[in-house]
Amino acid sequence: MEPRGAYTAERAAALSGVPKSTVHYWARQEILVPSVSPDRIKLWSYGDLMALRTIYWLRQTKQDPSGREIPRTAMKAVRRALHEIAALELGLWDEDGAPQVAVDRGGEVVINQPGHPVHPGGQGILDADMLDLLAPFALHEGVHGPNLRTPRPLLRIVPGKLAGSPHVARTRIETQALAALARRGIEAPGIYRLYPEIPAEAVDQAIELEYELSNNLRVAAYAAIAVRRLFALDQNFPQPIVDALAEHVDGGRATRPIIQSASSRSLACTACPLISRKVSIATSAVRLLPSTKGCVPAIPCARTAA
Repeated sequence: MEPRGAYTAERAAALSGVPKSTVHYWARQEILVPSVSPDRIKLWSYGDLMALRTIYWLRQTKQDPSGREIPRTAMKAVRRALHEIAALELGLWDEDGAPQVAVDRGGEVVINQPGHPVHPGGQGILDADMLDLLAPFALHEGVHGPNLRTPRPLLRIVPGKLAGSPHVARTRIETQALAALARRGIEAPGIYRLYPEIPAEAVDQAIELEYELSNNLRVAAYAAIAVRRLFALDQNFPQPIVDALAEHVDGGRATRPIIQSASSRSLACTACPLISRKVSIATSAVRLLPSTKGCVPAIPCARTAA
């Protein structure tokens, strides 16, 4: 697949719904290297947006309809899914629509065909528990990645048009341009007069979309700041550990209200007696501090962080 679309880290994060710090982390770890430009000015493609959602969804613990916990998908299966996404033909996307692309729990990419979904090789599947990679993507409270085909009824995203930028359908008017006018203080009626060729509803939808995308970036950043403030006065927590905690929250594992209950969890770490103590934290951040015999996942031990 020739890369189509070109998005900065901020834009890729806002459109995919995956926090910017996570997007950068996966690039550094070569889990998902931006396919348009992996160097100093990193640019992610439209296919990368689907890949970001795929990694996040597959690597999360999920529940089936009966409430039974489903473990995270192994990285081998995740990488297979990324390979299949990279092979998709994005020329099928146009103003009139796009195929439905989904991924199942096993990391198999599924392309919708009339009547039933099939894998790219043509093998039919029966498992209905899968993620539609183009549908609206809700990561955690306050973060909502839009539909990557039709982010709003009168808006479109086409990988081969305007570098994949959201725009008013059947025009070359980008939503960012309309929202920029609103940010400059021009009220909606004034923008309607500047663009008489498009419906007023399209202008409203463009401004609403860009507000949502900006909010996606703010929510994760707010969570990280709150965690830094929570531990700022505690000398028992070395700064590298505080940084890791903040990045862990920014990665979508906690919601906006970081501290809202008296619920307590033990940050027990036998290898790190320096930080083994009770920590009060919100139930909304319960995944941040899971019960464990060792270090909290993805957080360095004090002895290695020092």
